[in-house]
Amino acid sequence: GKAKMVLRTFSGVSIRFTSSGEFSAVSFVAVATALSAMLVYIGLPTLIVNAVAMNCLGHASQYLSMAARQVLDPKDMLLGMAARSVALQKAFKEVMSKEEIE
Repeated sequence: GKAKMVLRTFSGVSIRFTSSGEFSAVSFVAVATALSAMLVYIGLPTLIVNAVAMNCLGHASQYLSMAARQVLDPKDMLLGMAARSVALQKAFKEVMSKEEIE
């Protein structure tokens, strides 16, 4: 037969590509671990617990729902703040009058 000879010379960097690897079966434990980690990171357990607490506990769900979604009334907030201010002012005056006596 005929032979052919190729002469190559390199000056600089030589790059050689090789392919290798191994094929094996899918590890269901690794897949389950990765999926559970993803679910925890996206907050799915918290959503499930909140859904159960708000919808599946009968009367307790109603109380939990009302507590979680408390309606704020500005009038009630201002009345409470005014009552606390009056009580604090009265207590301050009593403390100051006792210090003047001593």
